[in-house]
Amino acid sequence: PLAACGLMAVYPATYPALLDGMLEPLMCFFCLLGAVLVFDRDGLAGRRRLAAGGVAFGFGVSVLVAAALPMLVVIALCASRLRQRLLPLMAGGAAGFLIPVIPFFAAAPAAFVQDTVVAQLDRVPGSGRTPVTDRLTDMTLAAHGGGVIGAVVALAVLGVVIALGLTAVRRRLTELEWFALGGALSLGAVQFAIAIYFSHFPAMWVPYPALLLGIAVARLSSR
Repeated sequence: PLAACGLMAVYPATYPALLDGMLEPLMCFFCLLGAVLVFDRDGLAGRRRLAAGGVAFGFGVSVLVAAALPMLVVIALCASRLRQRLLPLMAGGAAGFLIPVIPFFAAAPAAFVQDTVVAQLDRVPGSGRTPVTDRLTDMTLAAHGGGVIGAVVALAVLGVVIALGLTAVRRRLTELEWFALGGALSLGAVQFAIAIYFSHFPAMWVPYPALLLGIAVARLSSR
């Protein structure tokens, strides 16, 4: 917990997102709440907690479409047991998404789809793409004065620690560890798929490498 929360506490992208009232921290809150409910220690919880976690994830999707990616990771983890795991999760997810959005959709269907779905997906294509170096700088601890070299070094150090933690201890990854890895990779890919990039976007990504860092440190210390 100290390593994961420590990274979150010093991560530069969280500050503009919180101070400017962006949606990324709110999305992350509901995704992490969903993770707390869905997982029991390193494994998946029972039906009731899966349903409650699905509600949290579904509400996160109603905040930002990108929340669907970590939820898809949980869906994949639950897919092997349809009735015991997948159906409660999906039922909760549907309720968490539909209940808050139905009033807005009923009031203005076309505007709702345009403003909440199409507008977010329209960020992917585009000609004037933000350079990769700028994205890396915003995604790392080098965002304030470290430059490209600092960005690469910070990302490399984080990656090495996580890789060592996940590979040094020879045991299969748990379901929680797969969730953290899947969330980091999928939302990390989003950072490079969006055409125009803003400094608060990495706030949606950082909880997952932070969780991976905490897991890696715990595995290394146990060894």
